[in-house]
Amino acid sequence: MSGEETSRREWKPGETIGPQDFGTTPAGPNPIGDAMKRDLARRADEMLAQRGGKRMSREHVLSHLYVIFYDNQQGLGLCGCGNPEAAYDLIRDLLSLAPFYEDSRWKTAEALTGNIPGAHHIVLGAMDRAGLIEHGSSQNGAWLTDKGTWCLAAMRTAEFDDLDQHGYPHDGEACTDACWRLPVDA
Repeated sequence: MSGEETSRREWKPGETIGPQDFGTTPAGPNPIGDAMKRDLARRADEMLAQRGGKRMSREHVLSHLYVIFYDNQQGLGLCGCGNPEAAYDLIRDLLSLAPFYEDSRWKTAEALTGNIPGAHHIVLGAMDRAGLIEHGSSQNGAWLTDKGTWCLAAMRTAEFDDLDQHGYPHDGEACTDACWRLPVDA
């Protein structure tokens, strides 16, 4: 079998997420190089296991993913009807390609968006507007923001169906940049 197997485990209420829960990739061909995968896993370990000296609960992760996918001001503003799971998978796969400028990964990003230039532009624009990626002179050169790095690491620990059981964090108040910051930057 090509690629790596995804390892997921069952979570119990109140359980926390730690370093052992990161570093896996979806099954199948993976355009991310080994060094980049190790670096992403290390950053995810730092970010989600040691955030402010506290372990991040699964509920915290899921409620923030809920914001990223459903909130119109802070996230992508997606609807829950149709096939939102496919959108979740697409966003995860696109985030895992960043930075797009390395090794012409933008070509793979275009293929993931159907090789339709308008669709590619709209999807990357939505990701940029949600603060998951940023770019210079071209969307095809985009890279991850802290929020995008956090989102990718969190998405690798959760299935889309898990989001339906959670709502907004912070009693409905807006998230701050601190929600997405790596511990080394805090």
